[in-house]
Amino acid sequence: LLAVLGVAEGFDVDLPPRLVVAAVLALGAVAGPVQPLNAELAVEVTHPFDENAVEATQQLAGNLASAVLVPAYQAAQHFDLQVEPAD
Repeated sequence: LLAVLGVAEGFDVDLPPRLVVAAVLALGAVAGPVQPLNAELAVEVTHPFDENAVEATQQLAGNLASAVLVPAYQAAQHFDLQVEPAD
């Protein structure tokens, strides 16, 4: 779903707003349940440690990564990449 949106943007294809909203909602429905599964796996892997500490550390690391990506993407918006279709 994300690839469809990216390819459409790369080739300047105007997608209908309803299709974009539907694709983003579908992507959220598919990718959303990953966080609780990841938290449970982290707790199982680090068994002797406190469950709350492991989940808090994981959440903090995720928030930090998101905060670092915002300025990185703002800097990257000035680069113009040309994607050519394969022959």
